[in-house]
Amino acid sequence: MANIKSLVAATLLSVSTLANAEFVDGNLLLSRMLGSDTDQVYALAYTIGVADSIINTFWCPSANMKSLEVLELTKVVLIASPTKRHLSGDVFVLAALKGAYPCANKPSPGSKAV
Repeated sequence: MANIKSLVAATLLSVSTLANAEFVDGNLLLSRMLGSDTDQVYALAYTIGVADSIINTFWCPSANMKSLEVLELTKVVLIASPTKRHLSGDVFVLAALKGAYPCANKPSPGSKAV
């Protein structure tokens, strides 16, 4: 029961910080992904929050995609980009999801359909 309370508290804390996503850079995000259970919950909540904010605009998930895949895809991009980890964490989530799940036949925001 204590573990559930800790998980809920960590999740709520993580969600409350999502509004300040620009304060999470790639280095912090990766360290949370590789850190304690609480850190990993934070990283999952952060990546899911970013993914939800850009879904069906910059990326279009498959019907059977699991939420943990967002975290794993982002981790791969972070590990492959050590010299760019000073950039905002949301940049890595976007790159991971756009690469793995592009929206077919859908113009990017700001572009004109031909």
